[in-house]
Amino acid sequence: MKLLNKKRISFTSVSFHVEGIRNTEIANRVEAIDITAYVTFDKELSKEQLKKLEELVIKNCGMIQTIIGSVKVTYNIHYHQLTD
Repeated sequence: MKLLNKKRISFTSVSFHVEGIRNTEIANRVEAIDITAYVTFDKELSKEQLKKLEELVIKNCGMIQTIIGSVKVTYNIHYHQLTD
């Protein structure tokens, strides 16, 4: 949300769904995390804008940057545009 505010991208709601894959043979270690953000924007964003947001989230998220070398991380934005 902070990133959207900083980029001056207007939105009305944000929610997340996270799934992980664990290796039960190695202390139930987390091996992969898939993060999906569901965002309702006030106006339509281009595919390029959404891709750039995904890249910026990965680049600027401290938690992701801490684990990215040892855990596979995927991040996607699913968006809904409010209609007039």
